[in-house]
Amino acid sequence: MNDRNQRKYEVNIQPTLIDKLAEVKTKIEEEKIKHPDSYSLVTSSLIKKLLHLDRRINSLSEEETTSYIKQLMKYALYLKVESNRNNHLAKIEFEKVLSLRRNNSTAHYRLGYIYYNEKQWINSINHFDQAIRLNGQSEMFELSDDQLIKANQFISYCSLKQANDSLEEANMLQEDIGQLTDYQGIKIEELFKQIKHKLRLSEFVLVTNGVQEKVSKARCEEIIDNRPENHLYLYFSDSDIMLYGLNETTISKTYADYLKYLLEKGSPNLPIKVNQFPLEFDSAMTIQETIKPGTVKTNIFRLKKVLEQAGYTNIISSQNGYFISGVTYQIAYREDQYFDLSLVE
Repeated sequence: MNDRNQRKYEVNIQPTLIDKLAEVKTKIEEEKIKHPDSYSLVTSSLIKKLLHLDRRINSLSEEETTSYIKQLMKYALYLKVESNRNNHLAKIEFEKVLSLRRNNSTAHYRLGYIYYNEKQWINSINHFDQAIRLNGQSEMFELSDDQLIKANQFISYCSLKQANDSLEEANMLQEDIGQLTDYQGIKIEELFKQIKHKLRLSEFVLVTNGVQEKVSKARCEEIIDNRPENHLYLYFSDSDIMLYGLNETTISKTYADYLKYLLEKGSPNLPIKVNQFPLEFDSAMTIQETIKPGTVKTNIFRLKKVLEQAGYTNIISSQNGYFISGVTYQIAYREDQYFDLSLVE
């Protein structure tokens, strides 16, 4: 194709792609209106189509692109940690995020964790390794220092498990190979047991009146029966999300997120304004920075009802904003249940 024909081709195709981009944007907004209170697979598919189109014409701003990538990440996390816990679909979503932005270290980290739980050791190692190597290349999706430490621990554990599995297969073929040891004579089984123990000691995040520490699942379970009086305990367990107070009750992810945010961020000196609640708490996928005031007020009202079931009334103050007073608290959740604050603030 000569230069004149090439220019003619570009002139003809450019408006078509731009029109398609605008059409997909419109469909995304229409889908949000149709499904205001739920995550939408259709919306996720449209966003991926939009971003693939933009790779050809590069018309979206970096801010718009990042916003759409965030939405895909949130949808993937929703699939991973909500009640359906669909790891297969979550993997697909994270992989599609990486097809659009290969330097997203958080997506690699999440995939590494999914593959770790599925005992796909090599895939897990590859993604944790990429998460470490790519960290810092995208400011919006950086790993925390703790995540970097855990990524290295997961790599060590998965490597040892893969070595041990391979050795067991070899032993089945030739019984006299013997047990694998490291240079100090420690059996490989002992090494990965030690690493597994370290991982278990820090698999949950425990927040006690604003002070954060890493603890084991066993510690989280112990707190249930050893709570001080007038103490709220919000526990994101592996089955249900539980709220323990004077009574105990289950709580939905939406209201648990609101409660967690109020406990950690609100105070009499700094009450949380209606327009300060982050987008993450609105299950409708949108690129607006905060959720609608009506939605906040409705969810706060419903949260109060849940707190009443736990035995507490009037602990949410609404003077010049929202905050919780009159109780001490603890919150326990797995590290992989939440993104870094950079994704929600």
